[in-house]
Amino acid sequence: GECKEAVLNLETVVQQVEKYPYGRFYLGQAHHCLKAYPQAVAEYELAMKAGCNDPLVLTRAGQAYSEKGDAAKGIELLQAALAFDKTSGEAHYQLGMAYRRKGDKENAIESFKQAVARQAKNGQYRFMFGQALIKNGLLPEAVEELKQAAELEPAWAKVPFQLGRAYFQQRNYK
Repeated sequence: GECKEAVLNLETVVQQVEKYPYGRFYLGQAHHCLKAYPQAVAEYELAMKAGCNDPLVLTRAGQAYSEKGDAAKGIELLQAALAFDKTSGEAHYQLGMAYRRKGDKENAIESFKQAVARQAKNGQYRFMFGQALIKNGLLPEAVEELKQAAELEPAWAKVPFQLGRAYFQQRNYK
């Protein structure tokens, strides 16, 4: 619905105003919303070639690369975003996701930890941090993060499920 309309409207705008490079970024965002990652990456690349290299553009491009299966390129762009703005919780979170997709558990944990440090009230960041801690066997820490995620996002069924998983594993490993 909304994402498809956004793509159609933005394609028209971008065709009419080629000199507006951020139009490419917004078109990339619309494709990203549709999970059309190759198209999103192509639009983000056009925006970056036109000089849109701010942290938000780099973060979204890194996220799209990672989600389309190129975690290495995603990590590169997300690290570039953080070189501009180390305070971005979203860039740290997306970097954690890229490391997770690559199978790099330690760097994923550190990136999620940094995201939570910057936006402590973000339930999604805490949830993914808790999941990463479970995968590394850091069960007491995972329980604490997931408890906080459950408080922040009480309607998410996935949070109590993972919290129960952490409690169960913790009990079995004692």
